[in-house]
Amino acid sequence: EKYLAALLKAYQHKSRFYHNCDHIAALLHWSDGDNANSCASLLEDKTSFDLAILYHDIIYNPLKQNNEAASARRAVTDLKALGIAPPVITKVTGYIKATKDHQAGGDTGDLLYLLDADLSTLGSAPANYDAYAQGVRQEYRMYPDMMYKPGRKKVLEHFLAMPHIFKTAFFRERLEVQARENLMRELELLQ
Repeated sequence: EKYLAALLKAYQHKSRFYHNCDHIAALLHWSDGDNANSCASLLEDKTSFDLAILYHDIIYNPLKQNNEAASARRAVTDLKALGIAPPVITKVTGYIKATKDHQAGGDTGDLLYLLDADLSTLGSAPANYDAYAQGVRQEYRMYPDMMYKPGRKKVLEHFLAMPHIFKTAFFRERLEVQARENLMRELELLQ
């Protein structure tokens, strides 16, 4: 309960408009075995997948470049205290660190599903995507538009230049087309 309370406190911080409890719930939805649209049956290690989701953004400061490393360190501390097996902790922290640049480093297992789940909002319904984009803008509100817009455009163009935004067929089939439409729409609004 202590660790759950700490997770909730971190994700409910007043500075979080996107990287919050709703984001975590959306990711956990993808691994929910009771959800007919989940990837749960495709996962080899659902426990590590879910723990990585819970901890991947526990430390989040838009002004810092080390959020994923800091989140991984926090996961190590908490998971050790909870008695989680060292191989699971190693896997979870590797997954968390991979969310920094969304590169799997040759991994073809659950990490690909995690990275895709983390980007799944890109392929959500337009209203949900717009809420996500507004949340991201709120988290970066310390930057004026003249600084924010070029950086955001670069991120959107990066995704659009990729042959596939999603690494797995599971997510690509469900979200790729909508993600590209959403990204193009936001890019046009930033012009």
